[in-house]
Amino acid sequence: MMSNQNIFTKYKSFKTITPIKLGNNTIIKAKGKGSIRINLMLNNTVTKKILIDILYVPKLQKNLFLIGKAISQNLKFNFQQNKAIFFSKSKLILTATKKNSFYYINEIITILQVNLSITNNKNI
Repeated sequence: MMSNQNIFTKYKSFKTITPIKLGNNTIIKAKGKGSIRINLMLNNTVTKKILIDILYVPKLQKNLFLIGKAISQNLKFNFQQNKAIFFSKSKLILTATKKNSFYYINEIITILQVNLSITNNKNI
């Protein structure tokens, strides 16, 4: 689940908003789903992957990777003390590192390009 619609490379809005109940009984609403491109660090190599069927949830504060969804797509995983490893047909596809009880996907964050304007005008 993601809260930034701009990250989606493919996206389709739901005709009816879908409620999702979180572990603390809070209800959040998914407005659509789509695909995202992600750069993952696998065996010290940056690998480009596409994650599909990602829910767009505008009010979500942190992006979430759903284990139940991974299982429904036939992914296998192995959780260890400080890391998690995900496989598809015995091929490594994703790793995560544990920090303070949460597992974070080992991704390479792409810095968004910004335009910078420099002026010598001291009145600005």
